[in-house]
Amino acid sequence: MSYIYIIIAVLASGGYVAYSSYKISSLKTENQSLSQAIQVSLRANKELEIALSESEIEHQKNLEFLAKAKSQNEKERVYVEKIKYKIIKDNNGTCLNAINDVFSRLQQQTRDSNNTKAKSKERL
Repeated sequence: MSYIYIIIAVLASGGYVAYSSYKISSLKTENQSLSQAIQVSLRANKELEIALSESEIEHQKNLEFLAKAKSQNEKERVYVEKIKYKIIKDNNGTCLNAINDVFSRLQQQTRDSNNTKAKSKERL
């Protein structure tokens, strides 16, 4: 009779070993798929970091451009105010004087623009 218990114990332990092997192999495949997913996530994270840093650089350049544009706009506003007060202050002044002042300012802007273009071509 003890042989029957031994056979049942051996069968039970064999079943347990088989079930454990199955579980271990399924956990290994799940671990591999999770590892692959982590690698994909890490690559995507690195690409996002690169894109973010490029975006920050571009944002900084845009802020600098806006600051320069604001500065230029302020210069133009001051210049127009100066001409306006000059016309108001000088009662003997004519519209021709104001037109000459505006024309000289436009010539100066053209020269500045040409100089900027020439400098940017030299950098290339």
